[in-house]
Amino acid sequence: MRINADTLVETNRLYLVPYCKFHVTQYHQWMLSESLRQATCSEQLSLEEEHEAQRLWQELDDRLTFIVLNKATILSSVNIGNLCETYVVPEDVEVKAMIGDVNMFITDYDGSDILCARALHINLGDYTPKDNETYFEAEVSVMIADENVRGRGLAAEALAGMLEFASKHLLLKPYSLVAKVSVDNPGSMRLFKDHFGFVERARQEVFHQVELVPPPDLFSRVAPTTPEKKFKPDDLLAATSTLIVNSLAQTSKEFRGVDWIYHEKDVNKWRKGLI
Repeated sequence: MRINADTLVETNRLYLVPYCKFHVTQYHQWMLSESLRQATCSEQLSLEEEHEAQRLWQELDDRLTFIVLNKATILSSVNIGNLCETYVVPEDVEVKAMIGDVNMFITDYDGSDILCARALHINLGDYTPKDNETYFEAEVSVMIADENVRGRGLAAEALAGMLEFASKHLLLKPYSLVAKVSVDNPGSMRLFKDHFGFVERARQEVFHQVELVPPPDLFSRVAPTTPEKKFKPDDLLAATSTLIVNSLAQTSKEFRGVDWIYHEKDVNKWRKGLI
C-alpha cells in the first residue's frame, strides 16, 4: 500500500518499516519453515514469487504491510558502528533487526451481505448496515518469526502500532475487523482471545481457520481508559489499538507503568541517520 511507502512507525520496542526488496531474502528464509507456514496459513513460495508478492504488497491499495524491527538491535548495531568508526549500511542493519511482519487486507462487502451484517453487529452493537451501502472489513495478521523474542508481547505491540497508523491514514474506514487464525496456532489463539478478548465469529473448516473479531463491548471497554477520546463507529481501528495497548499494560512486564509510544517518521531520513 502506497500510504506507508515513506513512513516508519516507532513504538516502545519496535520500528515498523515498509516491506522493501532488501527484506525479501530474509523473509523467504523464514517461510522455508514448515511450522511457520502452518501457523500462518501460508504457502511456500520461491524467492522469485516472494519478490512478486513484495511488489504487490507495495503497490496495491487493498493491503498494508510493515516489516517488524527490534529497536534494541537497531540501536546496538548503530552504536557499535559509530564506536568502531565503520560504515553502517542501513539495509544491513534492518535485515539484522528483522523479527517479523504485520499486515492488513481490506475487503469490501455489500450491506445486504449476511456475513457482513453479522460482523457489523458484533463490532458495533445495534448499528445495522444499509442495503445500498458498501462496507469495508480489515483482516489483520501478525507474525513474530524470531523465536528468541517471542512471549514478550511484541506481536501485540506491532498490531497496535499498525492499527493506529491505519486509523489515521486509511481513506476507507473499515466497519469490521477480523483476524483469521489457524487452529494449529495456539499462541495466536491465546493472544487474540485471552489477551485481547476477541470472540469467535466463524470457523472455516476447509482452511483450518477461526475468524476472531473484537468484543461486542469494544467501545465501552476502552472508553474509561481514554476519557479524552470519543470513539465513533468508524474509529474501530483506533479503539482496537487502544484495547491492545491496555492488554499489554496488564500482561507484559516490560509495559507496566510505561506510557504508549507512537511516532511516525520519514523512513528515508531515518535510514540516512543510521549511517
